[in-house]
Parts: sequence; structure tokens; C-alpha cells
Amino acid sequence: MTKHGKIRYSMKEFQSVSGFDKDLHIRILDLRHRMMAHSDYDVFPSTMFLQVIGDERLPMSLGLNVKGIVGIKTRDLAERYEKHLSSCATAVENALNRECNQLAEVARLYPAEFDRTHNLSASVQKVEMKGTHPTLLKPSGSAADVAEPSFPEGISGYQYLMLSHEVTLIEPGKHFVKINGVATEVDIFIEGGQKKSS
Repeated sequence: MTKHGKIRYSMKEFQSVSGFDKDLHIRILDLRHRMMAHSDYDVFPSTMFLQVIGDERLPMSLGLNVKGIVGIKTRDLAERYEKHLSSCATAVENALNRECNQLAEVARLYPAEFDRTHNLSASVQKVEMKGTHPTLLKPSGSAADVAEPSFPEGISGYQYLMLSHEVTLIEPGKHFVKINGVATEVDIFIEGGQKKSS
């Protein structure tokens, strides 16, 4: 949700990806509408985090975490889901990369307004410095995980998988930032094959 309402992805973006299963997609949407009644956040909470460095709050990484239900009984259906969801994941990743970069630009231009929209309070995580070489870490604390959703007794018992998407917002290499008011040159390393922003 945004102050302008829900963001809707065009079906054309999904249908253009190889492996998209229109009939299965319609079935999934039907189950989603009836099971969640459009109350996504109430059923499946999510977290978002922005990692910054220095007094200027130079954005290093922005990421999202959300829970999902896993578990399908038959192999044929599981294979059909796998093919379809793989194509959807590609389309969603393309859209998330585009939107995370747009969101990071808003955070850079309007940091106070961006901070007011968080569902988690800011937390400080110490970055290990090897000389002038900080390493981009995975988030910790409340931004590192998402609570499992709560269902009424009798319809619980699901298994959960945490899905994460993170976009690196800073290029590896040397950067100048202020740390406690002192101009400092840092050399940023990106570990784990994270994607660089375009």
C-alpha cells in the first residue's frame, strides 16, 4: 500500500515470462481472495530494512522479508506450481528491483518522510571495519525476520518459508562518508553475490 492506494502489477509483465500458467494463476488468485479477503498484511506480515553508513546516511542496501505458505501434496501439481511460480518470481524480481531503486531515491531525497513510513523503528548495527574496509552485513534484530502469521484454532498447522529480496544501493569501492563528524574514506565490499542497483 502507498498513500496513493494499492500498487498493481500489469499481467502483461507476468504473461511475457516463459512458463506462465494462466489457468493456475487464476486459481491461485481465487484462493488468495477467498482465504485472505484482501487483508494481506494482517495474515502475512512483512518487514523492510534500509542499511546506511555514515552521518549522511549513505544508503547501502534496502530489502524486504515476507512469509509464505509451503506444502503441496501431489508431484504433478508441485511441478506445475514450480514452473508457474518460477516465471512469476522472475517478473516480481524485475519489478522489485525497479521499485526498490525508486524507493531508495525517495529515501535519499526525503529521509524524514521515508523514516515516518517505517513499520519498524531504526536500529543501529555495528559494521566490522578491517582497516578502511567495512563489509555489508545482513540485517539483524527486528528487520532480520518476519513473525509467522496467526490463524484461528482449527485452521493452523502450516509450514512457512521466509522470502527475501534485497537490492544493493551502493557500488563496491571507495566512498567518502562522515562518521561521528569526521570525513572518512571507506572501501565497500559486497558479499554473497548481491545485486548492484542500476
